[in-house]
Amino acid sequence: METQLKGQEISKEWEISPNYKFDFSENKEVRLIFDSIEENIWRQSGKFSQEEVEFIHDMYGIMRGKTKIDREWYKVDRESLDEFIETANQYEDRGKLLEECINVKNLF
Repeated sequence: METQLKGQEISKEWEISPNYKFDFSENKEVRLIFDSIEENIWRQSGKFSQEEVEFIHDMYGIMRGKTKIDREWYKVDRESLDEFIETANQYEDRGKLLEECINVKNLF
């Protein structure tokens, strides 16, 4: 109601057609930027933290490295897991992707 009164006052003062509708709402671009920032913060907060990555590494290392061959492959597998976590961490369903990776590689 207040914006209508403002619009009417401006219309009279500037002799603008009374049919013209004024829009006093916030700038759409500013709202889109804030929405984008909020989305980015939400995505960042859902990423694996360093503590979670260390926990994944600890779980991944259980029963590994018992033989010389396995110790060599463990290094390769660990690097592959690190690359995977870095890539998967960008996606919303990172937990599901990690679970599928573990199932495919039959790690646990």
